[in-house]
Amino acid sequence: MNSNVVTFKAIVNFVCGAEDKYYRMGRRNPDLTVYARHLETVTFLHDRVMDMHIQAFRSFCFANRDLIASRTLPSTLMRLIQFSETLQFDVVKLLEDLDNDFVYQHLTLIASLV
Repeated sequence: MNSNVVTFKAIVNFVCGAEDKYYRMGRRNPDLTVYARHLETVTFLHDRVMDMHIQAFRSFCFANRDLIASRTLPSTLMRLIQFSETLQFDVVKLLEDLDNDFVYQHLTLIASLV
């Protein structure tokens, strides 16, 4: 399997899993919901779009690699994973609202892939 496909699947699992956790808690994160809905429309034939999502996560992970490893992301200045001006979400908000182990496990995996 192409490494971009594996990386993209890890991104989808993280974003859609986080969105599902909000839903199960009876809460909402509108930015995350929009991002998850967008990811659900991307197929493996959309190479360019997959690459753009991977690049958005790569930028975030490179800027915060040490903070992800040490589990100290709330101290970061780069809080957003940003695909575009209107398609973005705040990772620190996820840490505040969701299980930190869930968030860090996924971010660690994605950081190792990008």
